[in-house]
Amino acid sequence: MAVGVPGLLLAVWIATLKEPIRGMVEGLPEPEKHPAPFRAFGAELVTIVPPLTLIGAAMGGARALGYNLVALAVVAAAVSGLIAVGEPWPQWVAIGIGVYAVFSWASALKRRDPPTFALIVGTPAFLCTVVAYGLNAFPQLCREFLGGAPCVARTGCDAGVGGVHDRQPWRDRWVPGADDRRRGVGSVAAG
Repeated sequence: MAVGVPGLLLAVWIATLKEPIRGMVEGLPEPEKHPAPFRAFGAELVTIVPPLTLIGAAMGGARALGYNLVALAVVAAAVSGLIAVGEPWPQWVAIGIGVYAVFSWASALKRRDPPTFALIVGTPAFLCTVVAYGLNAFPQLCREFLGGAPCVARTGCDAGVGGVHDRQPWRDRWVPGADDRRRGVGSVAAG
């Protein structure tokens, strides 16, 4: 409880602050208040929270619903395939739900607001961010499969990235299945 008290005091202080007028720094006129902000929030929520995404897609028409159902089937098939080959089901179900939710939201955004879609999803920066996140697993894979020092020699990873020791005896002793280095390849690579 003592750890949370400063946070509560800070929250009380923040509640007394007045929000600055939007656009004031840029010299823009103050925007009009949205007539129904919670209705707009609900409409946005329907496009990203499964299974409500099916309702959001249906509001876009039969074609949008069809694309959404195909995407759902592809994601479900991919997740089922990964689980069938022995990958951990909780991780892949969570990733599958996330992929489907982002697809549904991006599809709805493309229909509703093409310029915003182009600025968010249609930029190389977004694609590079998604790919780079997936590549974050490479140093750990390198260390696990090539073993510390050989990783540095074979790939050019420095000691800080690739690691310099081959084994972690404490892990092998306390974590069941720690010697099975191939089982989690898909899990680490996608995470």
